[in-house]
Amino acid sequence: MTYSQLDAHATALLETAIDRLGSIKAVADKIGYKRSSLSLARAGKYPGDTHKLRIAIMENLTGLVACPYLQKELTAADCNQYRNRPIPTSSRAEVKHWQACQNCEFNPAKNERKAS
Repeated sequence: MTYSQLDAHATALLETAIDRLGSIKAVADKIGYKRSSLSLARAGKYPGDTHKLRIAIMENLTGLVACPYLQKELTAADCNQYRNRPIPTSSRAEVKHWQACQNCEFNPAKNERKAS
């Protein structure tokens, strides 16, 4: 099985952070990954799925997540708040939004369920 590598946006954020922080190790520590993982990702040779790595880059280096449902960038905290709220009963639109959050590609719980 072949996995896709990091997109251009995530790679650019990674490169900028490496320049700003001074080393791959410093960036790896900041996003919670090993230096070797970032080196492989930079080279386009990361052996696994880069989805979680991309989320870590977006949340820790920008603090923003691109919401596919709202079609705008949200802070990671706002994304977590939408995703972790109880199912709303106030309106059909809010229920649709909640359902979209549960099935979102950026939802770590969804990806953990898929891996099991």
